[in-house]
Amino acid sequence: MISLKKNASIAVIVIVSAVIFLLQFQYKKTYQPRTYYQVYLDDKVIGIIENKEDLEEYISNQGTLIKNQILEYKEQLEILDNMDSIISKKLKNDSNRDTYLSMKTSYDNLLKIVDEKGSFSSDNIDKVEEYLSTLQVKDALLSSNSIRNYSEVTEQISTNFISVKDEVVDTIEQKKDNLSLSEAEKYQLEMYISKDMGTTSYVKQKYMQNYVVDNAAYEYSENVYSPIGINIEKINTYYASLSEVEEVYQNIISEKPCTIEGYQFRIKKSEDKQLPKSISTGALLLEGNDYLFSTETDDVIIYVTDEKVFNDAVEKLEIVFSGTEEFEQYKKGTQSEITDTGARINDVYVEEEITVKKTNISISEKIYNDADELSNFLLYGENKSEKVVYASIGDNVLSLATKNGISVEELFLSNPTVTGINNIFYDKQPIIIAQTNPKINIVVEQFTVADEKIEYKREEKYDSKLNMGVEYVDQEGKDGLERVSRNVRKVNGQISFVEPVSNVTLKQPQNEVVLIGTKEVPSIGSLKSWFWPTNSGYVISSYYGWRKYPFGSRREFHAGLDIAGTGYGSPVYATNNGTIVSIKSEKWNYGNSIMIDHGNGYYSLYGHMSRFQKGLKEGTVVARGQIIGYVGDTGAATGPHLHFEIRNCTRYSCVMDPLPFLRK
Repeated sequence: MISLKKNASIAVIVIVSAVIFLLQFQYKKTYQPRTYYQVYLDDKVIGIIENKEDLEEYISNQGTLIKNQILEYKEQLEILDNMDSIISKKLKNDSNRDTYLSMKTSYDNLLKIVDEKGSFSSDNIDKVEEYLSTLQVKDALLSSNSIRNYSEVTEQISTNFISVKDEVVDTIEQKKDNLSLSEAEKYQLEMYISKDMGTTSYVKQKYMQNYVVDNAAYEYSENVYSPIGINIEKINTYYASLSEVEEVYQNIISEKPCTIEGYQFRIKKSEDKQLPKSISTGALLLEGNDYLFSTETDDVIIYVTDEKVFNDAVEKLEIVFSGTEEFEQYKKGTQSEITDTGARINDVYVEEEITVKKTNISISEKIYNDADELSNFLLYGENKSEKVVYASIGDNVLSLATKNGISVEELFLSNPTVTGINNIFYDKQPIIIAQTNPKINIVVEQFTVADEKIEYKREEKYDSKLNMGVEYVDQEGKDGLERVSRNVRKVNGQISFVEPVSNVTLKQPQNEVVLIGTKEVPSIGSLKSWFWPTNSGYVISSYYGWRKYPFGSRREFHAGLDIAGTGYGSPVYATNNGTIVSIKSEKWNYGNSIMIDHGNGYYSLYGHMSRFQKGLKEGTVVARGQIIGYVGDTGAATGPHLHFEIRNCTRYSCVMDPLPFLRK
């Protein structure tokens, strides 16, 4: 009996031990830590998922879905645009057609002043009411600055569009044989009807257009990746509240857009110095500005899908500023040697430092996939402003550029048929006016050889036997000819530096000799002729008129002529008899400069000279053609040249175009 009880006790102990062992095993099995993945966006927890590959695959698949949606919308938009074109061009004098086109215009205008929630500025309430009336929406509840039932209004607009357009399309279908539709247009009509596009309102059409534009980046890449800032970390835990992959994706894109592979180009900008208003390079200052120009130090960041897009865009600009044939020969190394006259490119390059790196780009960024579009941005900036004006017979290049606020170089750039400064316009000739806003500087360095006229000089001889003011030509003047060689540096088509290389006289000029009756050198200059202020072999590197400021990003009105090419230290001549009223040296502005009062209502100014002729001071009377200084690059100058002005008073605001005086 005792043995039985003992055996029973042992059995109970064994059973209990077995149960405890099994329970412990089951406990350990149930609460063994598991591996999951915690998703962070910029250190913020977005969710916990079971497999990170699932999220990556889901994001990639979403990119494919969006890409397919874009292609589908593009196809539909092409059909809708073709149908709108047929309605606009082929169906005339139809009230439904006019109503439909008017509704399109009103809806476009409404979208410009009403946001996606129906809010608008209170001063636009009259316009909103007008547009809604045209859109046949009569019962919109308007407060001072919102459409209170905007979703219902939008739905009503959609219904009205469909109704009106259906009637218009029905009319075209009925009259298609009498509307002279081409075979292509008949096919477009059939596509519109067969694909049941009549159910697409103009509201939906605008949505599709915006969708294609907003998601264009998805077309550029085979793969779509997580946004920048996503971090997925492996975690081991006994318990986790798992999220669905779709839920995590929606949380991510609500914060940040996805990315695609591409390249980032950084154009490094050098810092512009902020100069005080008193500093000038011979250009009119805008009153009320504290500084001559604002700083522009931010680097330009450009995103492209492929390095080739950027390189091709830059090359397109190099071709623009070099010439197509000339650039091709330069690249191939097939430029001909200059035997008499001509030009040869020495170098073409981008002035700024540019870096590139492969990276993931947010699709919210502007991403370029087309070299033409990018080259247009690099030359004109984001908002290209372009208009057409019509020239008159009496216009010249300088006057046309000046009155439209652009430089001569910009006029040449937008109008390839305008070939030179002496171009003659026909009446009502269309001219494109476009201001450049370059993001990079294309430098073209050339060696040029040209045969140029040596203008004869007017030599004045004073005859004490003749009364003062009496003058006559004793010897007729004849122009000469010289062969001039130069190294020329242009930045975005504008001359920035000229270095004379050689100057060979082919034909000597014969001076015009004029006898002037006077017993002394008069301080009053002639109104009939003005002496050219430099030697021959010159080039006008900047005309009177609008130009891009050579030391920064702003635009300025250049108040005189920049005459370069005669060489550093070459003579500067007084353009007419007169009295020196100013002779000074400045660190900036005109540098070493002289102003002469000619006593006939006009003043001349000579800037950037390297030094003055000895013996000159304020009050000195100088003669026409007398050396007063020497060409230099003092003050705000990019290279050796003479800045020459004509004024009708001493003030800066009295500047005039010097060329008409010098050509008298």
